[in-house]
Amino acid sequence: MRTDLDRRTIGARRRRECIRKATDVLVEMVAEAVASGIQTSHLLFDSWFAHPATMRKLLAKGVHTLCMLKITEKIFYHYQGEDLHLAAIYRKIRKRRGRAKILASIMVSIGENDKGIPVPAKIVFVRDRRTKKWLALLSTDTSLGSEKIVTAYKRRWDIEVFFKMAKSFFRPIRNPGKSIRPESEKTGSTRRPPWLRRPGRLRFSLIRGIPRKN
Repeated sequence: MRTDLDRRTIGARRRRECIRKATDVLVEMVAEAVASGIQTSHLLFDSWFAHPATMRKLLAKGVHTLCMLKITEKIFYHYQGEDLHLAAIYRKIRKRRGRAKILASIMVSIGENDKGIPVPAKIVFVRDRRTKKWLALLSTDTSLGSEKIVTAYKRRWDIEVFFKMAKSFFRPIRNPGKSIRPESEKTGSTRRPPWLRRPGRLRFSLIRGIPRKN
């Protein structure tokens, strides 16, 4: 980071955040939101932040995770006495036949908390309508039913729509092929709201509560 900047300013703080790991910044942002009085019970995000260590840190702050999982052989979950990656678990479990949207749901452990107690989580395998393959959703709130987990995750699209609209109104469009000017350019305003002053990768949604039925 530039040495001529005043490190006490908000700008310097944002620059320090941009060179840190996004998962660490995410946990701090959620802690700030909760400390400011925002009431939430679940954090919804895509596979970008789907790391067991991040989920455990969020749960330690009293926030449950609901996310899409990465299909990779580098992340392991404890299932039936073994540490397996997601694809290995899928091959091992029994799936529903036919055209069921929800193929299976299982309980796993995503590691241990600071007290050495295993942290349980629920994984729901669903059918991908576009590719005819499968996707996996995880919730650290094991009291939620499979249908509720799937329904709640559908809200993720709202994050993408909101983020795109917000950028079009408050940030300059750098693509020369775009002819639509942002609202800040029309009004002469250069100030951006707080939720656009953070790294652009941090797209998530705080959910106040999810009904426990189904």
